[in-house]
Amino acid sequence: MSSEEKSGPLIVDNVENRLVEPGRICLIVWGNNYRKLVCIVDFIDRNRVLVDGAQGKLSNIKRVSLPMRWLQVTKFRINIERGVSSSNVAKVVEESNVVEEYKKSTMGRRNECIKAKQALNDFGRFKLYYFKGQFKKQVAEELLKLRAKEKNIDVKELIKQKNTRRNVHPVVRRVTGKFKKKLSARVNKKANARKQRLKRQQIKYT
Repeated sequence: MSSEEKSGPLIVDNVENRLVEPGRICLIVWGNNYRKLVCIVDFIDRNRVLVDGAQGKLSNIKRVSLPMRWLQVTKFRINIERGVSSSNVAKVVEESNVVEEYKKSTMGRRNECIKAKQALNDFGRFKLYYFKGQFKKQVAEELLKLRAKEKNIDVKELIKQKNTRRNVHPVVRRVTGKFKKKLSARVNKKANARKQRLKRQQIKYT
């Protein structure tokens, strides 16, 4: 498999070849310009790079120095020389249509979801919480049906087995053989003694 795919001035790199280099499209993940796209145009030292927003084509960020740890590299890279002007960067970005390609990618879709979630108000966050709960509930019901079908038993019987197993102490649950009866009795004895001790230590507030 080739390490990169070229589509005009746009280059798509594999995971192993996503290096910090001039022309690399990056996402800012820290600071005031959080979740904005920039393009690396030059290096300053081993910790900082010079980035550009391509005159509004990528974002409204003018040429500025940023720490590398603030950037998340994407798989997209445009074919530019080191230290080119902002107008040349904007021209290549427009020709390569990198913004549209980024929005179609997994990282771009995830970025849009994160920004949409941040824009929600209190009621929107509550609706999201409620729908996620309903989704998890439906998934759990479907999984129970599949497990019951695999074991050739009823769903209610499977739920009953699950509840019975949950009421058993985890230590006893892992033990098999003759020792299980003795261990179960010992665990129950400890649990009853703890209940009695807590009952004696109960403080009544007036």
